[in-house]
Amino acid sequence: MKADILIITALQEEQDALKKVFDVEWKLDILEGLFFQHFQLELHGRILNVVAVNQTEMGMVHAAITTTKAVQLFKPKLTSMTGICAGIEGKVQLGDIIIGSQTFDYGSGKYINGKLIPHPTPIGPPNWLLQLLEACSAQEKIGELIKREFSGTKPSYPLGIHHASFGSGAAVVADDKMVEEATRIDRKLFALDMEAYGVAMANALASTTSSQYPCFIVKGAVDFAGIHKNDKYHEYGAYVSAMYIRKFLEFPLSASIFGANNI
Repeated sequence: MKADILIITALQEEQDALKKVFDVEWKLDILEGLFFQHFQLELHGRILNVVAVNQTEMGMVHAAITTTKAVQLFKPKLTSMTGICAGIEGKVQLGDIIIGSQTFDYGSGKYINGKLIPHPTPIGPPNWLLQLLEACSAQEKIGELIKREFSGTKPSYPLGIHHASFGSGAAVVADDKMVEEATRIDRKLFALDMEAYGVAMANALASTTSSQYPCFIVKGAVDFAGIHKNDKYHEYGAYVSAMYIRKFLEFPLSASIFGANNI
């Protein structure tokens, strides 16, 4: 089967949030050894085939391999990753949505005298997709509408939506010094996670002259990558990032991604 949109998650709680947002009949299946779930969504005069794949382990390597297999099997017109991440304190508030304008591996580089000299290779969505995402985020009251849909514990302040850089690394970050070093690489860094760069790289390298695989990352910030972590907004962060994908698919201009009507 072919997918209109492929959605990658790293944690079961992230896929659970997708199921709450897309409250339709999901089907579990396996293809070439890859477990996946899929459903159909009627939007803009089309039936969209949505495939969701959850990683078996966290991390960039698992993200890249899982995404590569899924892209090869389903040939999606669009790939997205949703879920939770750490935000950079002072740039975002807990629960805010961050959409990746680019992603990079902040651990990439060369060690000299015990110090990492960073040399990242950023990857971002194509310009047309960046513009679509920014237009979607600019819709009046979209943050208010997304937040309103969630019925659990949520912040008292408005939901922020940011288009900024993601930095991915090999481990969960609970270290203020590490955060400071990562922000020196890119002053527009708003979020840290363990998978975004792997997903983005897999789509970039799977693209050929005849087949392009555009991709974007959207996650909710649930902590500030410091030592004081808690799970208070995990469910909220996973939900609002999944709901953003739904709002993006419902955004009328996004219909251009998926081609002519098929109903």
